[in-house]
Amino acid sequence: MKKLKMLLGLLLGTMILTSCSSDLLNTNVDGPMTRSILSTDDFGQTMILGAHKCNDIVKLQDAVDYGISNFEVDIHVSRESGTPVLMIGHELETSTGQTFEEYMDDLLVMKPDFNFLWLDFKDLSTDENEAIIRETLYRLDSKYNIKHRVLVESRYITHLTSFANDDGM
Repeated sequence: MKKLKMLLGLLLGTMILTSCSSDLLNTNVDGPMTRSILSTDDFGQTMILGAHKCNDIVKLQDAVDYGISNFEVDIHVSRESGTPVLMIGHELETSTGQTFEEYMDDLLVMKPDFNFLWLDFKDLSTDENEAIIRETLYRLDSKYNIKHRVLVESRYITHLTSFANDDGM
């Protein structure tokens, strides 16, 4: 498990996140559009492309349509009828109105063989939020077997490191 986490860390270190712009995928303006998650830079090196801030389902679909299979999404904890739920977006004001579980359902319809999903948890800052995030990730892993294809990110190191010591995730 630790080797897998190290490997994911190395992947994270080499992953280049780009926007969903079609211009970034055109390596030759006069030639056909590149439709691959791998691209070659000016030095002949292979780059891994990932679409950043794919919070909006339309942007996610655009990225999938361009052949990208690595995505980053922002997630925050909100409350629905007093119950904490993971929502897509930086915070309530910028939320798309879609839950993380609904997002995963859509993603796996659009791109069941996605390579990598970078989960940027904006408020992994309390024990309660950590518990709902952990519970949701367990449920989604049981449903979709995703734990080897996700990276959990947060600026709250104390709560983030608890995931590193969790053999279930």
